[in-house]
Amino acid sequence: MITVQTFDCSGCAGSSGQEGGLTLTLNDDSGLTCTSAGLDNNGTLDYVEGKAEFRANEEDGMGGCEYANLNFNVASGTATWTGTGTWTSATQNPICLYYYHATNDFYEIYNCCDLAKNELSENVSTELTNCRMCIYGEDCP
Repeated sequence: MITVQTFDCSGCAGSSGQEGGLTLTLNDDSGLTCTSAGLDNNGTLDYVEGKAEFRANEEDGMGGCEYANLNFNVASGTATWTGTGTWTSATQNPICLYYYHATNDFYEIYNCCDLAKNELSENVSTELTNCRMCIYGEDCP
């Protein structure tokens, strides 16, 4: 699962609920990589103030990152806004990736990344920075 924290999205939402969303390219430190499609839950306005969730088992733009093996460790990557308007991320933990534990019903390990630029207009990209691994029960600092 990927979560995206939005502070604001000016001119982003169309009347159909299709936003375009973020495209993420995620890299681990061993060379594995994946690229999502535009993260956008059909029929839902995801990029409003707050947190949106994008799950691998739903049609929500996970693309090549659906069930991708990144060794539970995202080390770097990029985020590109593919929608209209200007998306502004939250300043703390704007992008988090959760890995489902095979034998327990919770996400035990997850990674959070910050963004080099918090404000993205259409087709503008930024680097993921300060990517760090977090353990269940502890907030990702």
